[in-house]
Amino acid sequence: MGHVHTLGHALAHGAIFALVARNAGEALRFSAETIAFADEHDMDLWRGYGSILNAYARVLAGDTASSIPVMENGFWHLARTQTGTMVPVHHAVHAYALAKVGRFDEAAREAALVRDEIRSGTERYFWTECLRWLGDYQRLLPRADLGDAEASYEEALECARRQRALTWELCA
Repeated sequence: MGHVHTLGHALAHGAIFALVARNAGEALRFSAETIAFADEHDMDLWRGYGSILNAYARVLAGDTASSIPVMENGFWHLARTQTGTMVPVHHAVHAYALAKVGRFDEAAREAALVRDEIRSGTERYFWTECLRWLGDYQRLLPRADLGDAEASYEEALECARRQRALTWELCA
């Protein structure tokens, strides 16, 4: 089509679909393409989403420490554009990553953002994933209460069932 913004959408959504399928390699490839595309066309929106999706893929690939500055760069670019679709799930992934490297105070702030978003009632599509990632985050806390983590997983499962979202139910 030759429409620059549409291509940005296509690249970013390729990364999203790969992340949902838990294919870190494909998500890394599409997110890197999104970032390169955004740099070529000077588009902060796609630079932000590309970075956030790249960080998410790094966490899935087990490269948690390197995901943190990439995710924060993505949040910075999205803040500049005043956009925020899917941001709660990315904050949940970021909370997990920060806890994984021992930055528990920062992780707690990220987790609180996710909980606030869930209470607000927006972004319902990714609620199940938010809750699942919060359970993963809670398991990493010093003196973790595994009952809290289990409650997050149970809530994720119930949410997926209410939404009749079989993919999210399997993930939960």
